Amino acid sequence: MTGYTNLADTPSRRIWTKTVSAVLGLGMIGLVATVPTAAHAADALATMLANPNLTKWASWIQDTGMGPAASKNGPYTTFVPTNEAISILPQKDIKYISPETGGAYPDASRLIFVLRSHVVMGLHPMSELAGKRTTLKSLNGKPIIIDATNPASVTITTAGSMAHLVGEPIMSDNALIYPIDKLDVTANTRR
Repeated sequence: MTGYTNLADTPSRRIWTKTVSAVLGLGMIGLVATVPTAAHAADALATMLANPNLTKWASWIQDTGMGPAASKNGPYTTFVPTNEAISILPQKDIKYISPETGGAYPDASRLIFVLRSHVVMGLHPMSELAGKRTTLKSLNGKPIIIDATNPASVTITTAGSMAHLVGEPIMSDNALIYPIDKLDVTANTRR
């Protein structure tokens, strides 16, 4: 798996973190979690905004008015497509997620549905998921299937669309954030 620059290395925000694999039991599958120290903890939205690989998803959270919930609620686990995953979306999906002139989204409810399809209540560390296939329920009631039977290739399936866990899981003060390599807007808007 490829690593990502963690929060401490972002130019826009310096948050000192300590690497703790034992906290989340991730050492057994070769992943490391970055856990903000108590003095510098950040909520999920701030954590995503500070990570240069997750800013697009975080901006959608803000643009749809979900920012206060992402900042204050929890704990929860979220599977966040990286900026790279979002940048390679097919043109047919762009219409659902691109703001029109003036900044308004053509169908904000659809974008909210996509965002909510990647979040589950509660913290679900890899120690809970490792070595098995687990189904969790997203905030919009749809299943998220995590297949961690192969530690070298953990997959996350939402609405029939499969993505792979990439980089390190990131712990904020109210969420566990798993970066993933794909977003299928069409599959995630089927209600």
